[in-house]
Amino acid sequence: MYDYSPLCSTANLLSFYVGWSAQKCAFLVCRAVLKDNRAVWDAAVSEADRLLILLGSTECYQALTSTQDALELARLSAALGDGPESWWGSGEGIRERGPDSDELFEREQFLKDPTGATQASFFPCMALDGTTAYPVAGTPLRAIDLAVHKFRRAGDKAGVARLGALLAGLCYRITPRMPVAAVNSVFDELSYLDMIDVKAENSLRRSLHLCLVRKDPSPAPSDTRPSPPIEISPGNLKPGAQSYFDGMIHEVVEDEAAVLRCVFDRFGISVPPAQSDAHLQPILLTLKAQLVSAAQRLAERESVDASQELSNREGFWAEEAVTFLGLDRRGLARPDMALQRLIKKGLLHPVKVGGRLSFKRAELERLQQKGDDARRPGRPRKKH
Repeated sequence: MYDYSPLCSTANLLSFYVGWSAQKCAFLVCRAVLKDNRAVWDAAVSEADRLLILLGSTECYQALTSTQDALELARLSAALGDGPESWWGSGEGIRERGPDSDELFEREQFLKDPTGATQASFFPCMALDGTTAYPVAGTPLRAIDLAVHKFRRAGDKAGVARLGALLAGLCYRITPRMPVAAVNSVFDELSYLDMIDVKAENSLRRSLHLCLVRKDPSPAPSDTRPSPPIEISPGNLKPGAQSYFDGMIHEVVEDEAAVLRCVFDRFGISVPPAQSDAHLQPILLTLKAQLVSAAQRLAERESVDASQELSNREGFWAEEAVTFLGLDRRGLARPDMALQRLIKKGLLHPVKVGGRLSFKRAELERLQQKGDDARRPGRPRKKH
């Protein structure tokens, strides 16, 4: 079982691997959806559990009982899980995996040229900005995006998580090609942050037939001068090799450890296993229990605040009536159906306004006072 504590105690390395794990999870989700493969989805769920452990170890998520961030992690845990709230078994997930999906043709066209529709150099590419909409598996990918975005705002000022996601594209992308310039740009930024082991980077570049970096660009610990420019050695190019700035990488790198060593070797920390071992980590069950409890308390608090907000209203839409009556705080699976049953019993008489049901405040208050056991209007039954 891998020990994540050294990784989690190194801020920049943790940020990098959070971005890497998010990109890997997004790739597995998209591949599972496009191939309708449950085994790949299970791998995505396992990787999402590892991402939960990484995020749960940070300071911005440790106060789970009092922060709004718990809701984002709880949504991520629910969407990428095997429980009843899992996105895979939801109506949306089934429709998106279906062969008769209306969006199938659009997706195929998008995957042929993703750069024509987005600024990303490959697909899927996690933006981690909290606002991006994703054309495939939008709900789970957005859950990943929002959870990591919260972490980036609090503990990733240098944007290292985004670099981790971009570098993970070497191994985890659906589109076959990736620009060489994009790869070099990520390595350059990581080198500027003193997060690259040049020996491991050159080893990776040889395997990809790219130009080598001859000199270590990072300054010595006692040297405060600017880093010298990276020197490229054209003589190290093999026949058919890519130049430093031009061309495309046409193959996915299958050796994940070789890419991760470029960063992990700089910190002297071993590379985590490619296959997630989150189910072996004892902290996972504790973290998930904390998330569920914190999310429930925050949801109840939000519901109470919403009820107070509606206290001066005279008319209510259906979802507002549910909140006003407190049906969403009774642990009901479908509070909206409970509202429909009250209508059928004749206790509520909504009117349609623009195709939506509108409820009067007086009726809702009367129902609150008398309860739902009031006698129905009409002739009483005979006693036998």
